[in-house]
Amino acid sequence: MKELDTEKGGIDNEIRDFVNTWRVLNEDCKHLEELEELKRIELRKERAALALCQLNCLQRLKEIYPITVLGDYDVICGLGCPHDLVNLDDEQLSAALGYICHLTILLAKYLMVNLRYQLSFHASRSLFYDSLSAAVLIYPLFRKE
Repeated sequence: MKELDTEKGGIDNEIRDFVNTWRVLNEDCKHLEELEELKRIELRKERAALALCQLNCLQRLKEIYPITVLGDYDVICGLGCPHDLVNLDDEQLSAALGYICHLTILLAKYLMVNLRYQLSFHASRSLFYDSLSAAVLIYPLFRKE
């Protein structure tokens, strides 16, 4: 009988230890859940701050590179590009394409978007590179003289 009481006491102690351990683990889990929620809130705040910075940058780019449509012309920074590019002055077209190249590079950077083709801004002598083909091809954004 004494042996049964001793075994019962040992089992009761093990059960008590198990219950205490379970309570501690349960409290730890609640604490971890609270920390995770705080991390999620902080991440949302950071994403919102990033979106606000991006909007600010886009607004500034809109002011630096104003784009309007006037009839058959798309105008960037006062340089008109007709939809029919044949009749346009080469220098004006090259300058407008240079502005578009620079604007595209800045938009990709600020919005964290990878461009399929690499652009190289050199004002009215800008280029883009096609590295997707077997050999790297270079295309000028200006008419060759």
